[in-house]
Amino acid sequence: INQGNVLGTDPFKVQRVPKPTIEIKINGANYKATTGASASAARSIQAVAVPDEGFKNFSPEDAKFRVSQIDISLARGSRRVAGPLTLSGGGSIASLAQQAQPGDRYVIEIKKVERQNFKGQVSSVEMGSPIQEISLN
Repeated sequence: INQGNVLGTDPFKVQRVPKPTIEIKINGANYKATTGASASAARSIQAVAVPDEGFKNFSPEDAKFRVSQIDISLARGSRRVAGPLTLSGGGSIASLAQQAQPGDRYVIEIKKVERQNFKGQVSSVEMGSPIQEISLN
């Protein structure tokens, strides 16, 4: 608009913020599904929201994600042995680890992911309820 006169309109596409991927860390190290985790050594779990690399490079101030709530259960065969333990993104799983045996698995349900934008405003990211499994050996 120039002095009250419309000069023209052009439609444009708005690219949505890509959802982050979720990585799991056991005792601070990245979990590798090929090797599993030690039932006797795993004492802490953290879920990390990793932004899309292209989005992070283009708009680093908008690519601040965090997992703010997870539920962790200990499962054996087809049944839950203990849990769920609710954590704000990660922490100690000592209460579950006491009962963990080789062949069990931790089932992690991602309950809440948040994003902080360049203005410092925090909003929820709709991720559904993705589930990650950690095989114990």
